[in-house]
Amino acid sequence: MIAFWIRADLDDAAFRGDELRKFGPAALGALEKENLLKRGEDLQMVECDACGTPHLETVAILTEPPGSEARAYIYCPEAGRVSVELERMQVWAIDLDRLARLTSSALGLCGRIVQVAADRVWLLGTASFVDRTRDVFLVRGTTWPDSLQLIAGNARLSTSPCPLILCLNRVPDDAEWHDHERVVMSLSEFDWLQCDHSTLLAKTTEILREHPRSLVDAVTPSALQESNKVSRSIGSPAAVSALLALKDRKGWTVEQLSIEVGTTARTLQNFFKTSKVRSSVFRTMAERLGTSPEGLLKGQFPDRQD
Repeated sequence: MIAFWIRADLDDAAFRGDELRKFGPAALGALEKENLLKRGEDLQMVECDACGTPHLETVAILTEPPGSEARAYIYCPEAGRVSVELERMQVWAIDLDRLARLTSSALGLCGRIVQVAADRVWLLGTASFVDRTRDVFLVRGTTWPDSLQLIAGNARLSTSPCPLILCLNRVPDDAEWHDHERVVMSLSEFDWLQCDHSTLLAKTTEILREHPRSLVDAVTPSALQESNKVSRSIGSPAAVSALLALKDRKGWTVEQLSIEVGTTARTLQNFFKTSKVRSSVFRTMAERLGTSPEGLLKGQFPDRQD
């Protein structure tokens, strides 16, 4: 299904009829069952596949003699008249509004879905996840050149506190998407369209449970104690630098490092970006590294020889 998410996140979110055959019966059946594809206007030009030199040609439709099935042809300067499968001319557009409704339903959201920016941003609703109330947005094109304009040009998106932002394919690298306690997830990360839709809610809740609640600097034992009263997340740039140095020294991947410190690769990646992580996770990392939370805040732990 990754091909579906990649295409949904492109400007031209549509498939040719012959492309759909590559999905296989299970994936295509899921798309049809959920009514995620709608017939568009047929192509007037197709690429020649007969001469080995790609070129576009206008399609001619023949219905002679009367009552016979329609047949399509293009003219190739080298191969002459070339038959074209009618399926190649079909256009099946992804129904983005339908996708928004399915996503909203899978997350158990209620109320009206608001399209904040045409075919780019949908406010799916507002709900409580774990211990926070979040606006949930479906955003298309978070990695497009104009993606930051979606934030700057939409007050509801830019001012929403700790929103959950669901993108269609790649999670954006730009830090602006991750500021202000925004949580960005890709819908392509979980196989939920072909199975029980509740999988999406379960995975979302799991990710949000690990996400830092707020960014409170803590660098001393007293600050650490105070952070437990007002925040559920702690950390420091020194701790991040020390972990990255350990990873490089050992030649580990992020996944391997996450196993060593008792957390997940996703949580560790987020820690590297924000310098913050849930207090319970931070304490576990410190324990696995053979130090105290105060020591890890300072980037100090015994040199590992294993």
